[in-house]
Order: sequence, then structure tokens, then C-alpha cells
Amino acid sequence: MKQLRFVGSRWAKARVRPCLLLLLITLLLLAACGGSEPVAETEPETAVINTPVQEDEPPAPTATPRPEPTMTAKEHLETGIALAENENFDEAIIELQAALEQEPDNTDALAALGGIYLTQEKYDEAIVELDKALALEADHPLALSNLCGALALQGAENALEICEQALAENPDDADVYNSMGILYGQAGQFDEAVAAFLEAIALEPDHNWAHNNLGRTYVNMDRFEEGITALNEALRITPDNAKAYYNLGLAYANLEQYEDAIPAYEEALNYDPSLVMTYIDMAVVYTRMGQPEEAIASFEKYLELVPNADNRDAVEAEIARLSAAGSLDEGIALVAAGDLAGAVAFYDEIIATNPDTAVAYVKRSIPYRIAGNLDQAFADVNQAIVLQPDLAEAYFERGRILAIAGRLEDAVADYNQAIMLQSDYADAYNYRGLAYAQAGNLNQALADMNEAVLLQPDNPHYLVNRATGLALNGDVAAARADLETAIALDAAYGRAYYNRAQLNVVANQLDTVLDDLQFAVAYSSEPSDLNDTLTFWVQLGAPFIVDYENPTSVLLAVFHAAATGDYTNLTGLCDPQGENDGDTAMICEITAGHEMAGDFGAYFANGRVNDSLFIDGDHAELPFLFGPDGDQTETMNFILRDGKWYLFDF
Repeated sequence: MKQLRFVGSRWAKARVRPCLLLLLITLLLLAACGGSEPVAETEPETAVINTPVQEDEPPAPTATPRPEPTMTAKEHLETGIALAENENFDEAIIELQAALEQEPDNTDALAALGGIYLTQEKYDEAIVELDKALALEADHPLALSNLCGALALQGAENALEICEQALAENPDDADVYNSMGILYGQAGQFDEAVAAFLEAIALEPDHNWAHNNLGRTYVNMDRFEEGITALNEALRITPDNAKAYYNLGLAYANLEQYEDAIPAYEEALNYDPSLVMTYIDMAVVYTRMGQPEEAIASFEKYLELVPNADNRDAVEAEIARLSAAGSLDEGIALVAAGDLAGAVAFYDEIIATNPDTAVAYVKRSIPYRIAGNLDQAFADVNQAIVLQPDLAEAYFERGRILAIAGRLEDAVADYNQAIMLQSDYADAYNYRGLAYAQAGNLNQALADMNEAVLLQPDNPHYLVNRATGLALNGDVAAARADLETAIALDAAYGRAYYNRAQLNVVANQLDTVLDDLQFAVAYSSEPSDLNDTLTFWVQLGAPFIVDYENPTSVLLAVFHAAATGDYTNLTGLCDPQGENDGDTAMICEITAGHEMAGDFGAYFANGRVNDSLFIDGDHAELPFLFGPDGDQTETMNFILRDGKWYLFDF
């Protein structure tokens, strides 16, 4: 939460209160009854042009300039007020000072001049002029009101006392209530601040600063929606209010509505480029949005504008961290491509050069975890936490490792820590929900899955996980809705089709089950998803439908035949050109009466996909497990013939 910063000021003479209006009327009546006599206007005498002059003639008379009329103090005061109303403050100051040169004791001019300095945020100058006015007239309403505002914005100890005096002179002064709200806000008395701002708005519905300050107070109270409403009202009244835009950006950022926060911050800078701290806020938002390049640009712009900033070292350190994180993502690309060894080697080089980069250890733990090297993965995340104890990602990754190791309570504790450090960590909520589900705590699991979906409603993985929880909780309709949404978001999400097939079996809607299982095989790349789909297909007792455009489907047809004794598909699985080896040829010859049918069943009934499919031109490879105990490793090779894949050798 950022430090309170309220703005509410006025040059104020233009906004005279009733008592001052009477004073001005009195001054006008006095002017009408007396004062200097007007100068009679006459045509000046002029010289005759091009008329010859006799030598003895006296020179022609010259024109006598008409003296400029001298403005009275009252006229300077009125001119200054008019200029201030049009926000011509520098010219207004000149006029008011001219009035004071003629009448140094003119309390109205002093009060108005103090009000202009207040508007310009020149609080010390404002206080000097207002003190002069009050020394001459202790109960001057406008001087008290403006002094109340100046002292409030400075957080002066006697500010509240002056504000109360101002209200005693004019109980309907909305500006004083606004200033009192500022004082209450600075003291952390937010309820009192809200009451004061609402009173100001009741007295003056279009008091833009009261709306702005009310909105900022709501933000500080974590009442962000109410804050947005109040700030939008301030902007309706004054569309160029830079600080209202800044506070609006802050409200959206706290709501994690980052796409709305950035434009609000940009508008704040558009109307007031001096709000340089806005670049820091924008950088934080860009970081949370996963846009490191934009975050770096915002940090660098801040340093460009404030080269001697006190926080320069911290900002430069964050720029360095973001730059390093950007390069570290190259290793994640290797992980995504299945090159786990290449990813480890990539991070090894970074760590050798920058051994204190905590996030590099976290990233290296990922390929280690995927490869099943949990000890090394665990060592890496522990080192990251030693180097950077507030790195949420390190706790999250350690939680995943612990969950795989079956230490669910410890995993939940690490997910808790990750969420405490980063409240919008959707992945941490998702995986904590999975851990709770594994531990049998379905209610807590669903609560976490709901939070993950709220944070990222367009993430199909979170929807599929929540669908599983909902189905286990008996809410089949809601589970199906989540799966439909997930498939609409990602039509190639195999697990979503597999889960929908299961739901449809439960609901006895069998017409789409086999279609969904085919999609599950076609779109799944994770061995566990493929094996689950195969197991479910075998349990259904339904015939396997071979997709010859997918090598994985061809191998699963072998496992399905061995598990069910339905050998119908086997004859069509081998290379039609007969170039396959003898082992694959034997598979394709199996029938119920074949002498090797028993051995085939014993070796392939427990067959499972063991790694990712690799395709190179018209050849493909897929590692698998088989044997009586399903623990023998092999790789099936496929060949492409006329757009279809066939068994070739293993």
C-alpha cells in the first residue's frame, strides 16, 4: 500500500463563501459612493503635418499625452480573482501583489494570494500570506479555510485546530471538510476521513478533490471497487485530473486488473509528467503481467527523469533481475522442446557466471524435476531460497517437488509461503488445490481451484482441474461446464476430452465417449494422459479406433488388443510394403488361435507409453514399457506411407 497522498486546494477567492460575498458587495457599494473623480476625456491637440513654418513663428504646439488611469486596489483584486478563475495564476499573483502595494492590509487580497500559492502547492508561501491576513483579521473565513488546507497538506500539528476554527466561521465550507478528511487519512483514521469527504461532497457535489480523496481513502482501506467509483466521479468533474488517474491505476493494480491499471497510469503521466513515481508503479504492474521488457523500459524511464534518485540502486538491481529472468526463459524453451539435458547445461553456464542468481537455480530445478532427479531439484530450490528468501517461485517449485515425493503437508506449507509472498500466484493456488485433493481435503481443494480460476479465468488447465474436483464432489453439471469452457479455450487439450469422456460415461451419454477418447489420444503429449486414456478405453470394453495419422494411436492399438483379446486391428498396423522387422510382423499376425497369442498378451497387456513422441520426416519414435511386469524399456519405430503411420521395428 502506498503512502497517502491527497490533493485538495484552491486559490479560493473565486470561490467566495457567503460572508466574503457580503464583503465584496460592501466594497463595491463604497466604491460607488466615493473615490477619485473621473478624468474628463478630450481630444488631444495635434501638430499640423506638412505645413511650412515661418522662420519667426513659434513652434507648433505638440499633443499632450492623456494620463493612463490608475487602477484601485479593489480593481487589482477583482482582476486577480478573474485571472485566477481562468487559472492564469502568475498574472493573478501580479495583480494581487499590486493591490497589496496600495493596501498592505487588504485581507481579501492576502487570503486570495495564499489560495493561489496553495493551488500551486507552494505551501510555505501560502502560509506566510494567510498568517498575515489572520494577523489583521483573526476570523477571516477564507484565510482560515485556505490555511486549513495548507497546513493539512503539510501534516502540521495545529492543522485540525485551524480547520475547526474555519468551520466555526463557515460551517458549510466544503473545502475545510476536504482538508479535515486529508488530516484524518494521514492519521490512519480512515472511517473519519470518509465521513469528512462525504460531508464535503454533500455540501458541494462537484468537489472533484473530495471525490478523488474519497477514492484514494477507499483504496487505502482495500475497498477498491468503491474507490474506482469515487475516482471516476472525480474524473467526470475534471477529466484532466492526473492524480485521480494515478489513484485509479493504483485501485486497478490492487484488484489485479492490470490491463486497466496501465492506461490509467499513462493518463496520469499524460496530464502531469512530473508524477515520475508512476513509472515505478507501471514497472511493478508490467512485472506481474509477465512483461519484463515493458517493466525494464518503465524503470529506465524513471531513472532517466530522476538520475539522482535515492532508490537508484534498488531500481537498477530490479532491472538486472528482470534482464536475467528474460534470458533464463531460453532454458524453459529447451524444457518445452523436451531437451532436458540441454536445459540443465544452459543453466549450468549461467550459474557458473552468476552463482548468486537465485532464479537460475529455480529454473534449473525444473528439468531436474521432470527428469525425475528430485534430489538435485530439491537442492537447487533450497539454494535459491538461501540466496533470496522472498522468491515466491522458489517455494512454489519446492512445493511441486515435495508433492511428487508424497510429502503433501510440506508441499502445502511451501505453496502457502508462495501465496503469502505473491497473493496473485494462480499456479500456487492450483497446485495447492491438487495437493489438498490428494490428501482427501476436497473442500479446501475446490476453494483453491476456484481462486486459481478467478485469477486466470482463461486458463484451461485450471478449469480442467476444477472440473475434476467438482465431479468428485458430485456436481457433474458444473464439471461439464468447466470442461466445455476449457475445450472452447483450447481445442487441442487432450486431458479435457478424456475427462469429458469419463463424465459422459457416468451420465450414460455414450454417443460421444469414443469421439472424446480419440481426441484425447490425438491431442495428448504427456505419457500419463495417454496411459490413463488407454486404461479407461480398456475398462469400457469398447473397440479401439485407430488413428493412422497419429503414431501414438497405432502403438496404443497394440496395447489395447493385448489387454482385451480383440485382435481385429492388428493386421492393419504393419508397414504395407512389408519392410518392417520380424518382431513387428509377428504382432500383426496375432489372432485368437495364434500360438504366440498368450505370449503377446503377457508382454503387451501392460504396455505403456514412456516418453514423448519424436517425428523426423517419414520416421517416428515412441519409447514404451512392456513385459510381464511392464518394466522393460523399448522404442517403437514407425514409418509413414501415403500419409499414414505404421509399425516398422522395435
